[in-house]
Amino acid sequence: MVEIILNMIENFLDIHDWKIPKEVLDCVYESSLLPYLEDSLRAGTLLEISKFPEKFKLVFKLVRTLSKNKKLIPILMTIPKNYEPKQIESI
Repeated sequence: MVEIILNMIENFLDIHDWKIPKEVLDCVYESSLLPYLEDSLRAGTLLEISKFPEKFKLVFKLVRTLSKNKKLIPILMTIPKNYEPKQIESI
């Protein structure tokens, strides 16, 4: 199931010359995608990678896709300290 979702995200974001709207970046920040990638990469020892090669192949492919677009590179960096998700603003 995770592979299907990661493939869908990768296909959605892998569009050449796409001017990504700020709303899409906000959605990525507020989704569970970044914590999932962070957790997967943090646990990415050679032993884990050898146990789940398809999962890690997709994780690395998704990171590569995200890094292809200049507007998406910041989401792979540290989230800005002054960033407040919309769900916090409404409280």
